[in-house]
Formats: sequence, C-alpha cells, structure tokens
Amino acid sequence: MSQEQQPGTEPFRRFRRAVEEGFTRTHRAEDYADQLGYTPRTLTRATRAAAGCGAKRYIDDRVLLEAKRLLVHTTLSPTAISERIGFTYATVFSAFFRRRMNMTPTQFRSLSQSRRDAGTGDWPPG
Repeated sequence: MSQEQQPGTEPFRRFRRAVEEGFTRTHRAEDYADQLGYTPRTLTRATRAAAGCGAKRYIDDRVLLEAKRLLVHTTLSPTAISERIGFTYATVFSAFFRRRMNMTPTQFRSLSQSRRDAGTGDWPPG
C-alpha cells in the first residue's frame, strides 16, 4: 500500500481540514483537489483508506451532519439552513437531505422534537 493510501496520510489530513473550513462554500471533491494540488482520484483514495468512503461521500457526510445539527439545535428555517451550508436552492438541499435521510428536513426536525420531548434516547438517527 502506498503512503498516499494509508490512513492519516498528508493528503487526507489536508483534505479533512479543507472540508472543515470550506464545506459551506463547496460540496465538490474537484474543488478541494484543485485547492490542495491533488487529483480527485488521489483524494478519493486517501479518504477511502482513512475514512472508509470516497471524497464526495466524506464531504456529503459533513454537510449532512451540519444540517442535522442545525435542524435539531436551532430554529432556523430549512431555507436558511440550506443557505448556511452552501446550497444555492432550498429545493436542492431538501432533495439531498431526503435522499440521505429518507425524510424531509422538516420531518427530521419534527421527529427530533417529538423524541426529545418524549425522552427517547436514540436521537438523532443516522
């Protein structure tokens, strides 16, 4: 296994930092690759070795985590959340969220509040 593919290699560490700093601006692996001077394939290999998923999935997971956090812990509208996490259109955010969570952002928030009010300890899902 080359150094590029080993968990915690420099390409992955740099990518992880770049995603934390930039996931609200871009969700494209190609943009991070360009910014860091790697090919998308290099980032995908390094990310797969370190995190068990490709670069795009890693970015999407971070975006989804932030969306869920904002839905559970703020009163921001789904439209405001979509803007905050880098979606140009709320409908694209809603489709992304629905595809990943099998429910709309509004349904997720309602379910979160219901479970919190009921004292269910297995929240949030996913």
